[in-house]
Amino acid sequence: MDRATIHQKLLALLEEIRGEKYERFDESMEIRTELGMDSVDLVSLILDVQTVFRVEIGIVDLEQVVTVGQLIDLFQAKLAAKGPAGGDDGTRRAA
Repeated sequence: MDRATIHQKLLALLEEIRGEKYERFDESMEIRTELGMDSVDLVSLILDVQTVFRVEIGIVDLEQVVTVGQLIDLFQAKLAAKGPAGGDDGTRRAA
């Protein structure tokens, strides 16, 4: 999955979780400070990402993630590790 698609899906999930639209959402933004996400928001986002992208994201994986770009890097690495079957059909699944 390309970076732009991950970016777009991440933004849609974030807006759904937060219940607000983001005028600005770029890779240099800090997740906690600039997006205003607390620990609960971040856990919700990661759970949704795991469902939508069908990847496992561990706490250790998130320790060094500060910006949106780093989060996208992490998702891309996880998807690449899954191989060609690691794609996503774009639909959300009930947990």
